[in-house]
Amino acid sequence: MKLSLAFIVALLVSLDAFATRNLVLNPSEVSYKYEGGHTLTIKTTQDGTKLALVEISIGREVVSVPQKELESVDRPVLNNVSVSGGAAGSDQIAVPRGVTIGYGAYQCYSGKCPKEIIFFFEDGKYLKSMKLTNKN
Repeated sequence: MKLSLAFIVALLVSLDAFATRNLVLNPSEVSYKYEGGHTLTIKTTQDGTKLALVEISIGREVVSVPQKELESVDRPVLNNVSVSGGAAGSDQIAVPRGVTIGYGAYQCYSGKCPKEIIFFFEDGKYLKSMKLTNKN
């Protein structure tokens, strides 16, 4: 019993450390193309601890989220992205209007529950962001 409990604790700690920065589970850059010709690109800083870029482009027109809006997102999870009305990269979305990115801790066992930030776009302009904290 003691051995299995120690193994479970070690596994949970290692999973949190592993999940913090793993290029397979959490890439440093993602790009999605949409039916309407738009491309959504999201990048993290080199160490993966902050968002470096969130932009939507169509042709040469690029709409970027201001850097000051990105600075407060700690440990973004780029494999946890959804876009208004569906999953990132969905064929059903013509123009991304809301981009939701998960960030922070992965599990609530440590008392730090996952968070999300939503970036809102409309008519080729960035509007605002809104942070959500999932309380379990």
